[in-house]
Amino acid sequence: MAEGRDKAQPIIVVKKHGGHGGHHGGAWKVAYADFVTAMMAFFLVMWLVTQTDIVKKAVQGYFQDPGGYKKSVQLSIVAKGTGILDKGGEGNAPKKSPVPSEESAPPMEHIDAVELFEQAMKALSGLDIPKGVFDLQLTREGLRVQLIEGSDEVMFFRPGSADLTPKGEVILKTIGMELAKLPNQLVIEGHTDGADLARGNAYTNWELSSDRANAARRAMTSGGLASDQVREVRGFAANKLRIKDDPLDPRNRRITVLVLNRYAGQMADDEEYDTSSVPAAAQQAL
Repeated sequence: MAEGRDKAQPIIVVKKHGGHGGHHGGAWKVAYADFVTAMMAFFLVMWLVTQTDIVKKAVQGYFQDPGGYKKSVQLSIVAKGTGILDKGGEGNAPKKSPVPSEESAPPMEHIDAVELFEQAMKALSGLDIPKGVFDLQLTREGLRVQLIEGSDEVMFFRPGSADLTPKGEVILKTIGMELAKLPNQLVIEGHTDGADLARGNAYTNWELSSDRANAARRAMTSGGLASDQVREVRGFAANKLRIKDDPLDPRNRRITVLVLNRYAGQMADDEEYDTSSVPAAAQQAL
């Protein structure tokens, strides 16, 4: 009898149903990550829309060539047509941070100027030009090209003279021919070393630096540069030494050609004709 009762007892099967802990799974994390990524892309696009052309060009250049783009911040040109050196090259330019910024990022017009200058260097590849003679820097005003006197060889002007050497004249004519292809205006500057001229007080480094800048201008215009493309000719004497520790270093003697960007050119035009801050009485006397 007991045996029969045992057989009649029902068998209870307990089944555990899953799903109660679904909120502890990873599906929501994937959805949240997609949402955060979409929001980041949205705000990045909104940020780019509000930025200047310089910043846009910097971002574009970085994504096109993340490794090589940093080299465009600090430029030095090697003679004999070998192209552009990065900041680790043998140029005489001071070291700068390779991180692109709004002030250092090169707009397209700067890139065009660099390419034209490289073409000029290729055209001059037949000349025996030592390294360190050419130096390019990107500034807020534009592309600054420095033509630096050689330490062992006179490249442009003999000490105390404003007469170009034959080699210096060829170099400046070639540069003028290439820069004539740009619409940008130029500023040409002359710099001397700290040596006193043995000509009395009538002719000083002020006159010498200005005469050298004018000699460079004449050579460049004879190479094809339009005369109205030159905005200013400046002479700084020895007030902007390149080698400050040695005022007599020949590398302090140099010609600088500044290729103005459109913003700097427009600012110069506004300053030239803006008389709003001049008192009315003074304006009548002008």
